[in-house]
Amino acid sequence: MNARERRLVVLGDSLVHWTHEGRLPLDEPAIYPNRLAGLLEERLGGPWKVDIIAKEGTSLRELSLALPLDRFVQERVLADADIVLIQPGTRDSWTVGLPMPLTFGLALASMGNLPLPVRKSAFLQRLLVRLTGSRLRFTPSKKYVPAYRRIVELVRRLSPQAVVCVHLPSLPFGPQPFFVFSAKHHADTVAETRALAEELDLVVIDVPRLIEVEPPPTTGDLIHWPLWLHDAMARAAVELIAQRWTHVVGAVQG
Repeated sequence: MNARERRLVVLGDSLVHWTHEGRLPLDEPAIYPNRLAGLLEERLGGPWKVDIIAKEGTSLRELSLALPLDRFVQERVLADADIVLIQPGTRDSWTVGLPMPLTFGLALASMGNLPLPVRKSAFLQRLLVRLTGSRLRFTPSKKYVPAYRRIVELVRRLSPQAVVCVHLPSLPFGPQPFFVFSAKHHADTVAETRALAEELDLVVIDVPRLIEVEPPPTTGDLIHWPLWLHDAMARAAVELIAQRWTHVVGAVQG
């Protein structure tokens, strides 16, 4: 008798399927969700189906507003989920320092051709913010925490037995002309995410800690994860999930 196909659902942004050198196909075996599915099959048995619901630049707030309106994702994806990864939050913990048209213009430019000192200049970032009249835009705590709570509650209502994992917001590998990074706000957002995870009994993937393990990339966009980090994330996640999986399956069988 064939084993039932398990389902891994990833709610994310571009971090889960890009590297610092650009976008990868969703079926690329080396990206975080697919690497994790392979490790889950080795550790817990399989097969595993992977659904990647990820849009470039998605913030947690945007996801919390979109999910309740998407009946297909609710009824055909989340309702059958065995594991749900909630990854957005990084965009909420950084500022978008420039108006959107200029942000897209800079993103389309070949940033790799600029000298590294220019790309890594925090002064240049803040100067561009002032020259364009932008405001530093963070997602405030009073909106971030309720948004996260709404997503988790929706997932658990649709799939009560699913193991739900949250990711602490990622760190940049270097300053960006179109982002302004605030260590204080990022630390506050990480603390809020961790506290909510403890309250709601969620599995926590500590992305900032994993980033600090290896030397960061010095080329590319300095935002997205290199493949070594995709692999490290998957290996860390499978260990944490396996512990929770044993507990959940035992409770269901009991």
